[in-house]
Amino acid sequence: MQQHIAQVLLILQLLDGSVCSLDCGRNGVCESGKCRCNSGWTGNLCDQLPCDSRCSEHGQCKNGTCVCSQGWNGRHCTLPGCENGCSRHGQCTLENGEYRCDCIEGWAGSDCSIALELNCKDNIDNDGDGMTDCSDSECCSHPACSEHIMCLSSNDPVEVLLRKQPPSVTASFYQRVKFLIEENSVQSYAHMDEYSENFTGAMKGKSSNLFYMKRSLHVLALEHYLPSHDENGEFHIPFPPSSEIYVFNRYGQHVATKDLTSGKTRYSFLYSKNTSFGRLSTVTDASGNKIQFLRDYSNVVSSIENTQDHKSEIQINGIGIMTKLSEKGRQEIELDYDSNTGLLNSRSSGGETYIYQYDEFGRVTGMILPSGEIVRITSQLADSQGLTVYVHASVESLFSRERIAGEANELLVLGGVRSTFLKRGQAHADAELKANNTLVIHGDNGVVVEASAVARHPLLEAALPVEAEMLAMWSHQSVTMGEGLTNSMYSVYSLVGDVRNPQQTLNREIWVNQSRVIGVEFDQFTNRETFYDARRTPILIVAYDQSGLPKSYYPTNGYPVNITYDRFNRVEGWAWGPADLKYSYDRHGLLSEITSQQDGIVSFVYNDWNLVSEIGLASQRKFVLQYDDAGGLRHVVLPSGTRGRFTTPTFIALMHCTYAPPGSRAAYRHHYSHAGALHHTILPGDGPTAYPATTPLASWRMWSRDMERVNACIPRPPDCRTPFHTLNGNWRTEGTTGMPPACSLTRGSNK
Repeated sequence: MQQHIAQVLLILQLLDGSVCSLDCGRNGVCESGKCRCNSGWTGNLCDQLPCDSRCSEHGQCKNGTCVCSQGWNGRHCTLPGCENGCSRHGQCTLENGEYRCDCIEGWAGSDCSIALELNCKDNIDNDGDGMTDCSDSECCSHPACSEHIMCLSSNDPVEVLLRKQPPSVTASFYQRVKFLIEENSVQSYAHMDEYSENFTGAMKGKSSNLFYMKRSLHVLALEHYLPSHDENGEFHIPFPPSSEIYVFNRYGQHVATKDLTSGKTRYSFLYSKNTSFGRLSTVTDASGNKIQFLRDYSNVVSSIENTQDHKSEIQINGIGIMTKLSEKGRQEIELDYDSNTGLLNSRSSGGETYIYQYDEFGRVTGMILPSGEIVRITSQLADSQGLTVYVHASVESLFSRERIAGEANELLVLGGVRSTFLKRGQAHADAELKANNTLVIHGDNGVVVEASAVARHPLLEAALPVEAEMLAMWSHQSVTMGEGLTNSMYSVYSLVGDVRNPQQTLNREIWVNQSRVIGVEFDQFTNRETFYDARRTPILIVAYDQSGLPKSYYPTNGYPVNITYDRFNRVEGWAWGPADLKYSYDRHGLLSEITSQQDGIVSFVYNDWNLVSEIGLASQRKFVLQYDDAGGLRHVVLPSGTRGRFTTPTFIALMHCTYAPPGSRAAYRHHYSHAGALHHTILPGDGPTAYPATTPLASWRMWSRDMERVNACIPRPPDCRTPFHTLNGNWRTEGTTGMPPACSLTRGSNK
């Protein structure tokens, strides 16, 4: 009975019209047979977006988009595109989605209402712009005005400058702008004799605002330059010395590092939050390799990991200062700070400790090195503006090889290091960085080296012209010896082709004494770098992949070198003519095998600290490497079972490096200062030999000669003739057993 009553009520509602059968969707409700739309929707079924009321005047609404009638533009079709019907001197056409007037010959302007000068020989201003005949630029194409002074064309100033040598850093204003008035240059109506070299500057303005004075010019105001952001809200800061561009977001966070030449991203940086409170969490290179910064509950970095299972633990105290850094398989670094000042007291790692001393102002006054060497630092106000810093060393070292009282190296600090005076006994060198960033080095032998940053990066000039002028590249160098002997070298940068092309070709040429020596050209489109000789003949072509890694070297005469990479951009192999090598890696990213057709397979095994513990040759011979607790090499075990021993004990003021060859009790010793200066050498069975004022190259040569004699005296197993390769490239064979009969360790012996 109840079901019957409900059916009757439904029939009555349908007859009354209170129930609607229309589907109004989610944007409306059905009432009285019609859809009542929610705010922001229209149409019979509430499925269309409305337009602004202004659209109905010059357009039609189509689902929220206002389609303009001919001659009208804009979002609501309220901007006239063909005003006044193009003044009946043109046709209204649609280009790139907008209407504009296409004027007929003789008319110009947005509405084709401006008449052009067509009759160029009647001496009448026909278009009413105040210029008659050839004085009007519209007549320059007419034959009657081809020789008129107002229609003379000039060369492109950029092309003129590229053909000329850049002026020197000390050039006057006249010398810098002289190219403007030279014959057949950027103008042809003025002569050089109309100008004077005493002209010091040029200013733009009305005649009442110009005045001439012979006094020095003074800067009265400076305006700081702040870079502007791009359409993505990012700031681009270039750094030409490293050929990089640093990209920052609107919160001041460094989000990417790009290559200046190729434009490709080298590194990208990810933060925990996309706000100013975000913390750095991941750094990714072009190959997809990542370094992650893991943080604890207080948002402080606790460890650093990469994708190859390498991890470093970090301990940071309550005031945000790092106190310990430890890495698996590496030594730990511990840092100790003063509880009151927060200054670093000591640094310890691998059994070595550095101790720092400060004055009451918090400036470093001394350092005690692990060898006991003391480095003292004193400072005082310089005669000129700045601070002079003196560095004294108590023993012979790289700081001071001559232990002469009162002598020290000198630095002048003026908002950064402005000049340096280095002294080594009687020899000295003076380096100064001038206000225009020109570096000048004076040697005691009269040699003067001057380097300056003058050239502007052509890619920056097109994209960031202000930064290109502020951050010039090191491009000029001159070496002066004596009074008249000068060697000059400079680099010239330019772009090849149309500068409006998004893919550019960067060209660099190196000139020495007005002669081109070498040229380098990089093509962004093909990722190829070509090296030319002085005659612009290609001598080498380097091809790069999308990650910026070299994949092929093509010399003019010779076999090409082809390099392959794996998915982590690690070198997988290379081939050079008949020679080739292939590399394999383990799951930790460490080199596990080297394979070649000539030598077979060389394998590498690592210990728990990721240090090489075993090297296996294709002949099944193995070399075992053993380390101490600090990760330093202690023993090398040969396939025969004998071992070579390395020790590096530290004594007062000196560090001893000892090597005992396999099968011999005699040891070869080097004594160094902690700064790396060689003091003396002790040969097996011989007394100490001093090396005063030794340079690294000279000490290496003496060490190599001594090593030849030491290895010649090593006892060898019976029936084993071992070739010995000397450092001068000669091969020889030592005796078969025992000590060679002609062996002598006396210095000066030729045996």
